[in-house]
Amino acid sequence: MNENETSFLKNKAYDLVDSGQLAEAMAYFDQICDVNPNDAEAWLMSGSISGEMGHTEQAVTKLHKAIELQADYAEAYINLGVISRSAGDVQLSLI
Repeated sequence: MNENETSFLKNKAYDLVDSGQLAEAMAYFDQICDVNPNDAEAWLMSGSISGEMGHTEQAVTKLHKAIELQADYAEAYINLGVISRSAGDVQLSLI
């Protein structure tokens, strides 16, 4: 997948997020992760959506991947903390 295709899929996914279609948006971000596993933004978004949908363990795994790819990704750390706290398990956020 080239950069233009990735950009198109991200834009489509963000539009779906904005319209509340989270499962569909996550499918686009997951597709980007499959094709470009080094895309920290796609891992962040897929993890954040997973958390919002109540898939805590999946969210934590994806957010850890985003942090692995970009160690200073503040948004990933914040989302990881929020998801872990809302799940009542601060230990989930430990890296």
